[in-house]
Amino acid sequence: MIYIIEYSAKKVNNGNLVFIKNLDNTKIIVYNRIIGVKTVKIMYIECNMGASGDMILSALSELAGNQEGFISELNGLGIPGIRAKLYNTQNCGVNGTSIGIKVNGHDTASGYSQHRPHGVYRLRTIKNMIATMSASTDIKRNVSEIYEKIAAAKGAFQGKPTESVYLHELGRGDSLADITGVCMLMNKLAPDKVIVSPVCTGKGTVDTLRGRLEVPTPLTKELLKGVPSYSGKLESELCTPTGAALLSYFADEFGEMPDIKLRKCGIGIGKKIFNVANCVRIYMGYSGEQTATIKGSTEGMQTVTELKANIDDMTPEMLSYAQEVLHENGALEVYTVPIFMKKNRSAVMLCCICKDEDAMDLAALMLKHTTTRGVRSQSMERYTLDAVITKYNTKYGIVSVKTSTGYGIEKQKIEYEDLARIARETGRTIKSLSEELTRELDL
Repeated sequence: MIYIIEYSAKKVNNGNLVFIKNLDNTKIIVYNRIIGVKTVKIMYIECNMGASGDMILSALSELAGNQEGFISELNGLGIPGIRAKLYNTQNCGVNGTSIGIKVNGHDTASGYSQHRPHGVYRLRTIKNMIATMSASTDIKRNVSEIYEKIAAAKGAFQGKPTESVYLHELGRGDSLADITGVCMLMNKLAPDKVIVSPVCTGKGTVDTLRGRLEVPTPLTKELLKGVPSYSGKLESELCTPTGAALLSYFADEFGEMPDIKLRKCGIGIGKKIFNVANCVRIYMGYSGEQTATIKGSTEGMQTVTELKANIDDMTPEMLSYAQEVLHENGALEVYTVPIFMKKNRSAVMLCCICKDEDAMDLAALMLKHTTTRGVRSQSMERYTLDAVITKYNTKYGIVSVKTSTGYGIEKQKIEYEDLARIARETGRTIKSLSEELTRELDL
């Protein structure tokens, strides 16, 4: 049934009902509604001690889990001369992760010496390097866009075209590894919204390849245009150009941490030592906002068709084949229920749940591949969680994990086919493998 609501209508909420009432009080239409919770996966980046590329990278690696596997991926990108290493470290009593990256054997955090690789590349050269990396197209696009943002910012304060500026420190392999690694982890974590706190830039001066500059440097200032920031009390560069570029690229908004159901916090420890913990904290959690779904809409539920047939004269093999055919042709669910038919004969009810548009075709297949002479049909609503498959690189190979969310709920499960494959290869039980991988992947 379709109701046409006049423009002079107002909505009055009452419990689980929505009343649509004309302003002259002559007509009331009542809608049933479903109260659900629309969950949003939120990432909050706390920048009380500024941010650098390696600090953001380190914090994200804690959130993503399987850090050793990620380091292997990072080292396998094909960036010339880089070697990343994972360190579990502590700063002012705060435990966290620090990812160190060497270029051609040199520690890039050891000061601006003549031994450090200078990498004064232009944007075109960097893009050629990005093109040769063994990363996905989406990740390469993200990295390219970040470097375009950096080059445009540098060109803006130097008064030069983007293509002609030199990237200096940001053209080195360690910067490319930091930025690419962050893009890889953001792609893996896939937050719905990224919120960044006001950014502490630090103050004073910093030595660079171009000499001594004020903090924040001109490039950092340009990249943080429009971003809430403050200098703080420490005489040091806290927010680097790489950190500023990453924050401004991924942030959806800036502000205080919202109310979230916290799932995990990743801590990236910085290289500098102060009398306070030098770290970036990144929080992942879910916010749930109550939403009303009018019956018949597609948000929060699906309208499906259930097909049923009673069968008492088929062999199990024939019935199993019929179920396979239904699955192969788009059925959402296929199952049997034991029943008793006339003369107390044991039988089964074959049930098939499908999309409305597939109902006629699947009913015809039930009639074709079973002995039934009739299929019953019923329209119904089905409530489902959103599902995302994430692939992890483990010592057993690639393992898929299904994460289901919605209505304030989160569930994670390792896919059966991968567990079964590993069990056959190792001779171990599915239960023991599931427990081990759940711990390793921090599910």
